Amino acid sequence: MRITQEPSSAKWPPSLESLQLSGTIETPMETFHWPENMTQLCLKNCQNLSLENMTNLLSNPQLDAKLKRLTISTYNRGLQPECIHLIPAFLPGLLFLSIPGDLVQDTFFSMLEYQRTSLALEVLEFGHTHTGERLHFHMQSLIDLLDSRLPYLRAVGFHTMYGEYPDLDDALLERAEELGEEQMQVSDETGEFDVGTYYFD
Repeated sequence: MRITQEPSSAKWPPSLESLQLSGTIETPMETFHWPENMTQLCLKNCQNLSLENMTNLLSNPQLDAKLKRLTISTYNRGLQPECIHLIPAFLPGLLFLSIPGDLVQDTFFSMLEYQRTSLALEVLEFGHTHTGERLHFHMQSLIDLLDSRLPYLRAVGFHTMYGEYPDLDDALLERAEELGEEQMQVSDETGEFDVGTYYFD
C-alpha cells in the first residue's frame, strides 16, 4: 500500500475500528483523515517510518482523541529510539502500547517525569527485535514510575528473547493488592490482560 493522497473520511467503512498501516508514506500524516471510529492501529512493514514521519503521524489530533491501542512492529524501516520517545507526549490516552524492546531506553521513562499529566496506559508490551536479545533500559526506571506517571499500568509483556523480570511482576502484583479490585482500572480494550508480567513468542 502506498499512501499518496488523503482519502475522504467518508470512504472508510464506518464500522472500521482496527487498521494496519504498511508501505510508503508520502502524504502529510498530521492532517491525514483516519477512519472515524478507529481505536486500534498497527504500524508494520512501513518503508520510511522516519523521525519526521513519526512526528507528523503522532501529532495528528484524531489519534490523540480516539486511539486506544497502538502496535509498532520491529519490521519498519527508519525506526529509531527517538520515534518511540515521542509516543507518550502525543498520545497520553493510549491504553495499550506494543513497541520493539530494543528501541526503548531509560530516556523513554525519564521523559515521562516531565509530562504534564499521567498516562492512561494499562498494558505495555516490549516486542520482538532483530538487532539483539537484550533490553537497553534498567527495569527500576519502569518500576519507579508505577506510583506516579504510570498509575494505571497493570500488565507488562516481554518477548521471550528478553528473559523474565520477577521484580517487576512483584511490583505490579503488590500495587494491585494495595489498590483492590474496585480501584484497579480495567478498560474494555485491555480486559484480556491480567495483573503482572506476561511473556510471548
